[in-house]
Amino acid sequence: MTAESEAPTSTRMVITCHTAGCPSEGIQYVAAMYPNAEAPVWSAMCAGCEQLVNDIVPAA
Repeated sequence: MTAESEAPTSTRMVITCHTAGCPSEGIQYVAAMYPNAEAPVWSAMCAGCEQLVNDIVPAA
């Protein structure tokens, strides 16, 4: 298998929505994420309010 054909490696990240009134506000979700090729490296959309989430950090 060559470097170009290798599958990307996922990273476990903690995602927290802070949108006021969102049913998921303040709840931390852990998910396996794959980095984007361009900025932003990590991006997620909240399933509760469909807003972009900016609080994405590596899981411990």
